[in-house]
Amino acid sequence: MGLDQAFIERSRARAETKKETTTNFHIWFEHVPTWNLFLKLRRQFIIGGMGGYFGIPIMAKESLFNIEQTPLEDRSQLLDDIQLVEDGALQELNKKDGK
Repeated sequence: MGLDQAFIERSRARAETKKETTTNFHIWFEHVPTWNLFLKLRRQFIIGGMGGYFGIPIMAKESLFNIEQTPLEDRSQLLDDIQLVEDGALQELNKKDGK
């Protein structure tokens, strides 16, 4: 993914100390930074008037990148990766009656 080693090490340390990953599923190590960022964004989903989820605003993602001091050269790829996770989450969140 082109992430610098310092960012990877910070993500690994956070995952170990904050237990941001769970044992209910397996995640490849190279996806841990994306997953950790997505978890931090999980309360930012926009919910419509009828209860449907629309996604996470780009401003929330940009703000998190700034807070986390994500290197500029890594942000584009991380944004793409977070949006892939978000797409999957939206499919599940917007299922009607468990279908």
